[in-house]
Amino acid sequence: MTGFKKWRTVTFAAIIISFLLPFASVSCPGMPKVNITGLDLVKGSTMTMPSQTGGQPESRQMDPEPFALGAAACAVLGLLLSLVVAGKVRTPFTILGGAGAVLLLLVKNKLQGDLESQMGGETMGGLGGMGSLLNWEPAFWFALLAFAGIAVASLVLKGGGASTVAQAPPQAPPASPPT
Repeated sequence: MTGFKKWRTVTFAAIIISFLLPFASVSCPGMPKVNITGLDLVKGSTMTMPSQTGGQPESRQMDPEPFALGAAACAVLGLLLSLVVAGKVRTPFTILGGAGAVLLLLVKNKLQGDLESQMGGETMGGLGGMGSLLNWEPAFWFALLAFAGIAVASLVLKGGGASTVAQAPPQAPPASPPT
């Protein structure tokens, strides 16, 4: 396995692992922080959110997020392709890396908008009027930057170490002068 191919494989595997870690957290004054993993976004989950009236926490069903599912699919497909495809092929990795990054940005936008609308009213710090905060955790930023890094590296670096620079043909030794 060449260096670049190995790097792609490890990066896609790390992105998949990052989906198991918290992507975002919701915090409200006086309430414990609620973590949302990438896997929660992919498959949907039940979140326990603080009540707006200060009573019992409310359980809210979070539907699967299609953009998160698409980003996870890009990571899995990228891992499988990096194990199978020859090192010189770059285009699929550019596409998968770029698509994964864009899909994660769409997840971020949509999740923030959904939580703002569920909490209602004025927003403060990205969430509802009672001072809630939506924080994006390091695993989300890692996955986003790793996807973007794969896309850029696949465009810039030469896959598989093959050089496309033309080398000058060997020159013939100089002719000896006639005697």
